[in-house]
Amino acid sequence: AAAWGAILAASGAGALLGGVIALRVRFRRPIFAASLVLLLYPLQLALLAIPAPVPVIAAGAALAGVSTVVFTVLFDTTLQEQIPA
Repeated sequence: AAAWGAILAASGAGALLGGVIALRVRFRRPIFAASLVLLLYPLQLALLAIPAPVPVIAAGAALAGVSTVVFTVLFDTTLQEQIPA
């Protein structure tokens, strides 16, 4: 249980970092950038499947957290900007 807690904590920390990145960085092509950053997400799943050591899985979970939040912010912002009400 402690290992899974560490992995989830790393994911949450990555999500916070992803929120800061999404606030600070302006992307010229946000949907393209969102699609690229989302490619980091499967790394966590691959690390769980092989099975890797807990710190390595936690690092992958942090990257997955970053990618999920950055993708969501970029996608939702672009959607709201480009589709008329």
